[in-house]
Amino acid sequence: MIRPFFDLFPEYEQVRVTTGWITATAGAGSGVRTLVDERIVTDPERFWDRLQTETYGKIIEYMMDSQEGEPGPGNAPFFDAFQVDLRLSEPDYRIGIDEEAVSSLEALHEDIFFETHTLFTLLGGRYQTSFQYPGRVLPFMDPTGAGRPGHARLTLTGKERGNSKLLVRTFGHGDAGSVASSGSTGAVGSAAASGAEPRLQEYELSPLPIDPPRLVGAVARAGQEGLGQLLVRVAVTDSVDRFDDFEGRSSEAAIDRQFISTELLAGMLSSLERLHDAGLVEDALSWDRVGALALDFRMEKDSTYQRTVILPRSQAPKSTDNPVLLAEGWRYRGEPLVQTGMPMPPEENEEILAKLATFPGVDVYYLTQSFLGERVWAADFLSPHEAEYVSQAKLNALKPTLFVSGREHANEVSSTTHILRLAELLVTDSTYRAMLDEVNVVLHSMTNVDGARLAVDRHRVNPNHMVHAARPGALGVDATVGMRDDDAIYPESQARRLIREAWLPDVYLNPHGYPSHEWVQYFAGYSAWVRSRRGGARDWWVPRSWFIPGFSWVDDEDNPDYKKAQFAMLDTMAAAMTGHEEVDEVNRRLYHRYRKYEVQDREGFTEYFHNGMLVNMRLRGAESIGNGVYSPRITYFSATTEAPDEIARGEWLRIMVEMGITHTSSMLRYLATGEYDVERESEAFDGAVTRKIFRVRPVLPPGEKEEDEEHLR
Repeated sequence: MIRPFFDLFPEYEQVRVTTGWITATAGAGSGVRTLVDERIVTDPERFWDRLQTETYGKIIEYMMDSQEGEPGPGNAPFFDAFQVDLRLSEPDYRIGIDEEAVSSLEALHEDIFFETHTLFTLLGGRYQTSFQYPGRVLPFMDPTGAGRPGHARLTLTGKERGNSKLLVRTFGHGDAGSVASSGSTGAVGSAAASGAEPRLQEYELSPLPIDPPRLVGAVARAGQEGLGQLLVRVAVTDSVDRFDDFEGRSSEAAIDRQFISTELLAGMLSSLERLHDAGLVEDALSWDRVGALALDFRMEKDSTYQRTVILPRSQAPKSTDNPVLLAEGWRYRGEPLVQTGMPMPPEENEEILAKLATFPGVDVYYLTQSFLGERVWAADFLSPHEAEYVSQAKLNALKPTLFVSGREHANEVSSTTHILRLAELLVTDSTYRAMLDEVNVVLHSMTNVDGARLAVDRHRVNPNHMVHAARPGALGVDATVGMRDDDAIYPESQARRLIREAWLPDVYLNPHGYPSHEWVQYFAGYSAWVRSRRGGARDWWVPRSWFIPGFSWVDDEDNPDYKKAQFAMLDTMAAAMTGHEEVDEVNRRLYHRYRKYEVQDREGFTEYFHNGMLVNMRLRGAESIGNGVYSPRITYFSATTEAPDEIARGEWLRIMVEMGITHTSSMLRYLATGEYDVERESEAFDGAVTRKIFRVRPVLPPGEKEEDEEHLR
């Protein structure tokens, strides 16, 4: 059957949908007559028809009403959660070939999640903008409906209006206004009785368009814990409030945002101080180890202007203590630390990290919290040391650093397990532990903690499903979007940025996953990953085992060592993957199956093996190594890897973890056995001596430097 991809946007796309049908005939030969030949609407179709018209129509009405007819991306999210609880008598079983399954319930999960987000994409197109972060879309499939009537319950939780507002009601006769503003209900009644007309004023409480303040100073005193004062510089456009100059030409909120004045911001601080004194919002801009916050206002076009406003600490300031993981009473006795049979939830990740923190040289630390309030952690693994303080800059200058960050897409479950398994080997296996003498290792096992909790919770109910609602962050956008923004919607997006800017790693590995069985969306043309008309992402519909989806390198004539190191590391990884018998056997089997079915799409099918390893490789290298923290000059080997692990469990998860350990360990061994120079310089000038120590990147394969020196001679 051909139907619109979206009933409310019929012009957008048409798709072919599997439907029910009945045909019955009577008689024989030329006397055959058709008794019935018609479509039978299936339960999934009946549900989809209601969702596409009635439900989506109400969601649009709600959004337009709450946004007062002018929806804008700045007001996202537009709702809290759209939850679909669905029970249908539909197939949901494995077929006995690897992880392959038949499940129309899973297909409905995929359609509901992706098409609801597509709805907001289409709405954004209508208003020539982008409606990202619409809200949480939660399709929950009940697998207990076999032989029972279908049942659906749809719930949308939202907000009264698109953006917060301050509403002020004043009266214009006599002194009723002043009395009313003090909160006296009797006075209000008196004003109303005298015929006074109330005046309602609205003030939009959207964020001020101001550049991020810069920390420029701190006051510390001997014998005093914490800081006496923090000095923060704020750029303003004017020194005085301009509302009186422009009243009547625009709203007060709009004028304030056009002229960010010292008077406006100082007034806000004064109001906040009065709130603190009244015992309200006392943790706002107040910290237990900071005596006062000083704002140093400077004008952009007047270098002589300066004004400082002090905000004292409140009586109940925010704590500056970061969360700490403790494994109280636990002692290692040789038992396994990491299980490889089931997907790992956040609390199990924390429990293992707490145990790892008891080993010498391991520092587990809190990075930030997620959008929904989950905690995000990382851990440094260094060679054991007795010093109380260790210079991270010196460590980075003396030896290379490997950084592995996983579970960006939280239903891609094996990366958390394989990263923690690597951590276990680093503290319990003497061979791995010895490599810490040569390499700093930084492990970040769970990036998308919100999604990880959802993935594991749904996996307990739907163990055969991919659960793509848990793939991105809570609001349907990847958890790392906004990584380089100072005011990102997702706090967890900052985690990788903090680590990369602190450690400047030589190697960055970002292990990912994709479905372990065929990916189907019934109401999107039986295709996969449908959030738009673009077909580029849809070739993920069938597993192809472990591979690298995109490898880029530099071909800089002035810095040939970078290309040499990058391909040497790629060769090392290929040798490890093809040299592991079990891993290679699974890869070859799925490579063959992928080729058998995907090659039918002649235009979209591509396949390139580098030394036996499947790699989607750039056709040309970059001509410059570039500059900056995220350039190949600093991190000269950066790889995303893919394993069919959505959502793996049991023996399949164990194999996926083996794949992860194999490729990650190969990079650790390369860095531990490679060659590089550490250079020291000293310079005397004006009675002082400056000493420098730095490491020359990249790390080259063993013997490569001697060959280069011999060639130069």
